[in-house]
Amino acid sequence: MSEYDDSKRRFLKQLSRPTWLEINLEHLRGNFRSLRSVTGADVSIMAIVKMQAYGHGLTPVATLLEKEGCTFFGVSSPGEVKQLRDVGIVSPILMLGAFQQNDLPLLARLKTSILISGIEQVQILHQLEQTERRQIRMHIKVDTGMGRLGVWYEEFGHFLDRFLKLFDPSAVEGICTHFSSSDITEDTFTELQLERFEGALTIARKKGVVPSYIHAANSAGVMRTSKSHFNLVRPGLVLYGVHPLKGPSEKTVPLREVMELKSRVTHIKCVPAGVPVSYGRAYTTPSETKLGVVPVGYADGYPRSLSGKARVLIKGGIFPVVGTICMDHIIVDLGSSSQVAVGDDVTLIGSDGESTITISETAELAGTIPYEIMTSLGKSLSKLYKIQTLGDLTTSVSLVYNEQTLEDYNPLSTTQG
Repeated sequence: MSEYDDSKRRFLKQLSRPTWLEINLEHLRGNFRSLRSVTGADVSIMAIVKMQAYGHGLTPVATLLEKEGCTFFGVSSPGEVKQLRDVGIVSPILMLGAFQQNDLPLLARLKTSILISGIEQVQILHQLEQTERRQIRMHIKVDTGMGRLGVWYEEFGHFLDRFLKLFDPSAVEGICTHFSSSDITEDTFTELQLERFEGALTIARKKGVVPSYIHAANSAGVMRTSKSHFNLVRPGLVLYGVHPLKGPSEKTVPLREVMELKSRVTHIKCVPAGVPVSYGRAYTTPSETKLGVVPVGYADGYPRSLSGKARVLIKGGIFPVVGTICMDHIIVDLGSSSQVAVGDDVTLIGSDGESTITISETAELAGTIPYEIMTSLGKSLSKLYKIQTLGDLTTSVSLVYNEQTLEDYNPLSTTQG
């Protein structure tokens, strides 16, 4: 038995249910390098690892990316900032979400940069600086058409006037914006947003504000046009291997999805034609067949809207999910002559043999977006991490780790298995 197989066997023995995510950190590494080939060395990369790295696991993802040369991280909460610092991440961290005033001393101590969307936040930070002599670096967000966070672009000059009464221009580490529809290549609104953002940058320069970082591009922006790169980009989706654009792009690069969803067959029964299957009897067997039960469902983040649409891979074969998806089970029509047995691995997202089911196609079938699929699956399922490490300098060994043990060791700095 290989070291990989032995590690996987021990990982699965720890699970209360044989359903898990496999996170391939080598794919993450390759995606980062592909992205770097698009941006070039002169543009810094802020990896968006908010919401536990889109469900992939915050600390192993960030640790690998920092080793690969990622120089900035974007998170959503003080808790994520602390997680990164606790495992030794030294790169700058920008908190993209809202902050509570009582979080500020911790954020300052952890050397966190803060996203600013309005003068009220500036006043709170000024009070912190006055009372505790702590300074926090700020990135001012300009709303150029997203309609969410940020200072509305037409009010940016007035905002800066008020800001500069409280802070020196050097307090502004960054100025940024966010695209609302850069993934739709036929839509020209992104170009309008860039035009508005350039206007805001001109106003900032005239008022003496020259930040270290200027950033606008999310994953789709990075791939759509180099005009959006400035000196820092904020990729998320592409790092996890999902193509972000709908339509042609300026750049295309090879990407491999990092997350796979796996389970095992736990029960098989032979049934005649005419047997109703699952809640609501939405499916009836058309002929004699075998039904396989797999312990995964919508409580795990596998959408109920995939009922009657999804397929799974078992032993290289493709089988339909039939009947209504349950809270913690799905039912698969294996056919009458199938050789599938209890205990066989089931791939719901990922590859088996020559066949692949992608996150993107799963999301499309479910009527949602890849972000929702990944973050939903990542909330509760245990994660098995795979990474290549040098063996005898001519071979590589694939190791796996249970995320629950990451407090005890780092999967990227040891060969424990």
